[in-house]
Order: sequence, then C-alpha cells, then structure tokens
Amino acid sequence: MLGALALVPHTAALYESLPLLLVPQTRVRFAVLMGLQYLAAVVSYLILSPGNLGGMMDTGWVYLLILVYLPCLWMVLCSPAKPPEQ
Repeated sequence: MLGALALVPHTAALYESLPLLLVPQTRVRFAVLMGLQYLAAVVSYLILSPGNLGGMMDTGWVYLLILVYLPCLWMVLCSPAKPPEQ
C-alpha cells in the first residue's frame, strides 16, 4: 500500500494520509500513529499561519513526512515475519 501511495500524486492535506491508518497491526501502533497524525496537524497549523492554506500545502508536507509517513515505513519494515505455511 505504501508503494501505491508513493506513485499517486497528492498534496500535503491531512485527509490524504488517512489510508496510512491501515498499516498498523496492533492497537498500540495504531494509537501511536493516530497521535502522530494529530501532532502533525497541530504542528503544521501552529507553525504556519492559521489562515494561510497555501502555505500549509507548500511546507506542511515536511511535518507529514517526518511524523506520519516515516513511522509508517518503519512499521512496515519492522513488522514480524509470518512463518511459511506448509
């Protein structure tokens, strides 16, 4: 899914990161990712001027990348390997 999302062009809008909530496999990881998404929303809103939607779209991607996409990548790469079925 991360590979497909990497091929689809999108903006830094927060609603476009919602499909990433399908990545976590445990409740704890889901809660962490949900908290990081809220943190990305708050940080991008507070650091950029609240009425500047164009600025949020231009520079808000940095916060989404660091706080949402990279932890999802880590969750995918560190997921436990399933034993082969016989």
